[in-house]
Amino acid sequence: MPKTTTVRANGAAIQALREKDGYSLAELSRRAGLRSHTHLMYIERGEKPVSVRTLNRIAQALAVPAAAILLDPIGDEAPDAEEVAS
Repeated sequence: MPKTTTVRANGAAIQALREKDGYSLAELSRRAGLRSHTHLMYIERGEKPVSVRTLNRIAQALAVPAAAILLDPIGDEAPDAEEVAS
């Protein structure tokens, strides 16, 4: 899978989880301790890759394991957050 596809899919997973929880970009950025919501916006759009440190901060702010955001290495799609939590 091309890197850009992975970056886009991870960003889409973050956006879906954020919207499911009803957080704005600014609110999730604040909860995750990010310097700006713009950085999160670029990650969600797939324009910037998410670092491991930022991934962990976002996952913690969303109360999900980081694996809920990452691509499933077999199925090439982000696993359902409820599947990962169980």
